[in-house]
Amino acid sequence: FTILPLARRGDRYTLNARDQFNKHTLSQLQRDYYHHMKKVFPLLEPPQHGSKTTHKKISQFYNELNEDLDKLKDEILNSVKSSVESEIIPMMIKDIE
Repeated sequence: FTILPLARRGDRYTLNARDQFNKHTLSQLQRDYYHHMKKVFPLLEPPQHGSKTTHKKISQFYNELNEDLDKLKDEILNSVKSSVESEIIPMMIKDIE
């Protein structure tokens, strides 16, 4: 099941678990949830409990995403070129002879 702690702030709702759980209980629930999910998803990385998060600017996120996309495109192109050169061209030459 999923618990979604909402708190009303004026005319809108926000996520807020302070009214439902103390820090220790919420932290323990998160740890238990991680251990359960780790069984299903073995590559899941553990959360960094107690650490402060930093956020990236949207432009930085998309720049990094585009860089990764460019690298992936290059890898695919190189792989296709390699296959053509090592497998397809020799087969075509063999068929011509």
